[in-house]
Amino acid sequence: MMVMSGAGTSYIYNLYTQQIKDNLGYDEAGMSKIAYYRALGTWMAVFNGFIVELIPAWFGLFLAATMNFGGYFMTWLAVTRRIPSPKVWQMCIYLAVATNSPNFSGTIAIVNSVHNFPMNRGVTIEKLPQVLIVPADYSSIQQKEYCFANIFINKPERGEDHTILQAILSADMFYIFLITVCGYGSALTFFEQLRPFGLALQYHERLIQSIITLTTIWNYYGRVYAGFVSELLLTKWKLSRSIMMSIILLLQCSGLLLVAFPNIPGMYYVASVILGFTFGAQVSVNLSMISELFGLKHYATFLNFAQASTPMWLYLMNTRLTKVLYAREAAKDIPPGIDPSTLKDLTCTGHHCFMVSFSILAAIAFIGALVSLQFARKTREFYQGDIYKKFRLAT
Repeated sequence: MMVMSGAGTSYIYNLYTQQIKDNLGYDEAGMSKIAYYRALGTWMAVFNGFIVELIPAWFGLFLAATMNFGGYFMTWLAVTRRIPSPKVWQMCIYLAVATNSPNFSGTIAIVNSVHNFPMNRGVTIEKLPQVLIVPADYSSIQQKEYCFANIFINKPERGEDHTILQAILSADMFYIFLITVCGYGSALTFFEQLRPFGLALQYHERLIQSIITLTTIWNYYGRVYAGFVSELLLTKWKLSRSIMMSIILLLQCSGLLLVAFPNIPGMYYVASVILGFTFGAQVSVNLSMISELFGLKHYATFLNFAQASTPMWLYLMNTRLTKVLYAREAAKDIPPGIDPSTLKDLTCTGHHCFMVSFSILAAIAFIGALVSLQFARKTREFYQGDIYKKFRLAT
């Protein structure tokens, strides 16, 4: 927890994104590119995994601290105009490096924690307050045990250690991939649009920044309570973690609908609580579920494969869907006779700004809940058994 406590800087991007745009004179296209590479740095951790396999843990933590400081320090120098204004691609590099740095500490913290406490994974993972994409295990890729027959004929049972190809080519991983795309993609799009949503409802800038900050708190509570509740449901009633994931995604769907139809006063705050909580809850349940189904031998690799496509889907849902529909709604507010293409930035005001886009995102989250329910049906027999038996025998 001490290692992870300093790894939450990627959550406060929306607090200073407007300062980057105003002080450095970037247009909306440039800001979209910066946001994409910031997300890419957060979610792509393969190279971190290669390095961690070759260096001691202390040096991995040193690299994390160096990258975090270097990336954000260069951003601070640019925004405060202590250095010449960087080009968009340079700012992309600064933020990608900074947001990638927690993957070093994340790899070291979560893999060691789950190996040390294998029979309490939900509770263990809930204690780690940072979103984690744990990178690939470099040494495992070098093994020569992956013949065609072993992958498709001698497949291990759920809960046993899988090889990398056996896991990523399995139906279980495909289900987890779909659930992750629907859940993470729609939730992260909300976080990217949290500030424009507040401005559309004409809230004061100070209130918007407070809501953005509080969202990270609800994210943390989501991890804590989802990990605890899913562990309780599993140990007491043998209920699959996919059941908990379905409940989380249905709750997330309701939060996205509140954004789409914010007609009742206070919905901005309520939606931020629900969506911050549900995103954090997904993380702890997802990490536990993957370790239980595929074993711990290549745990880091499996997590990376399940979530590696998140930047692409975030780009599609945020840039290609939400921002396009937002611009279309903003164009409706322009007085007659003015060409929207002549305006540098389009600003939408009113309840209609995110109605269509977030209705679509709510539908995506609902689809994820249905997929998770189907996955719970497929894994029901596995969770009815003693999934931690081998760890008890080992002790």
